Amino acid sequence: MLTSIRATQGIGGDQRGFALPAAILGLVVVGVLITGGIQVALQESRIGEATERAGLAFYVAESGLHSVLGTWNAGASGATVWGDPVTVSGSNVHGDWTSDIRRVGDRLYFIRTRGEVPSREVPANRTVGVLARLATANINPPAALTIQGGVHAQGAPRKVDGSDQIPALWTSEMCPSPLTPMPGVMTDDASEVTASPWPSGAECPNQYVGSPCIQEDVETVQQQMSEMDEMWDELVTLATKTVTGSTVEPFPSYTTDGACNTADPNNWGNPEPSSPDDPCRDYYPVVHVTGNVSMGGSALGQGVLLVEGNLEMHGNAHFSGIILVQGEFSAASGTPKVTGAVSAKSASTLSGTPNIDYSSCAVTRSLELSETLSRLEPLPERSWVDLTGASF
Repeated sequence: MLTSIRATQGIGGDQRGFALPAAILGLVVVGVLITGGIQVALQESRIGEATERAGLAFYVAESGLHSVLGTWNAGASGATVWGDPVTVSGSNVHGDWTSDIRRVGDRLYFIRTRGEVPSREVPANRTVGVLARLATANINPPAALTIQGGVHAQGAPRKVDGSDQIPALWTSEMCPSPLTPMPGVMTDDASEVTASPWPSGAECPNQYVGSPCIQEDVETVQQQMSEMDEMWDELVTLATKTVTGSTVEPFPSYTTDGACNTADPNNWGNPEPSSPDDPCRDYYPVVHVTGNVSMGGSALGQGVLLVEGNLEMHGNAHFSGIILVQGEFSAASGTPKVTGAVSAKSASTLSGTPNIDYSSCAVTRSLELSETLSRLEPLPERSWVDLTGASF
């Protein structure tokens, strides 16, 4: 009997003390599972936060990109073809953005914008880019002087010149386009274009120069005047300066720190800069005159000039750009000068020694560098790119 009992005890063994290790093992397993779950949840939370910040950074970059497109001023930028990029920056409620704008061709710009959302850990950032073209108002003067009616030039020498030219002190960088000679005078009635003296037998008097010197084109003149009427109200709303007086003598002015004082209503830019670094060289306002006006003295101005009534220039006045006159354009005594183009609805008289010199460069710059008449527009196809992973 004793032998049998001992045999039984040997087969089953002593199981006392097994429950504690098992419990500890269970706690360890549960702890590992809980820790793993916490880590997974924490990791998922971080991924979610990082994804959210990355999305916000994308929208910050897009916000900066559209801010540049909406507020771009080519005249104030100083961007040159393949030159150093112009950098602008800003912020919104989510983060900060920085844009590098580089001019890569004629009217073509590439904008690279980086948006960044701050974080206690790693800031999120996204970079986007867009290729945009500079769009301007559709004003295309067909001649140095486009007139609905007649022109009478009194005395010599040359007064109207359609030979396309680069103004003095302007660089080839400012005027990269090829020169294209235009008519000196374009009218709807060439028989109303007269000069005194007009050499006997001469096709053109000395006062009119161009290719040709005088061109009658009823359809083009009527179209030009019709387009002027169609865009007039919109151009007036885009004017940056308004003149209500009957006389004006604009002249460039500067702030105490040497910048162009664009807030001065009498500052219309500087068409005769003494150096390429003149701060007012690239300032081209849109000026609206509400009635008849006389511009004389040592007046200097540039841009787009809109005159509701008649415009008379005299003295040493010089305007560069586009002049649109609802009434009569006339040049009286002195040596007044227009570099660009003039369009007027009524007959003109040119006396004294004025010069109306056609310049495609002056016309183009008055539009492209205007704060209100030009804007950047993304190319219609494949203009946008995500540059977040790019190294350039």
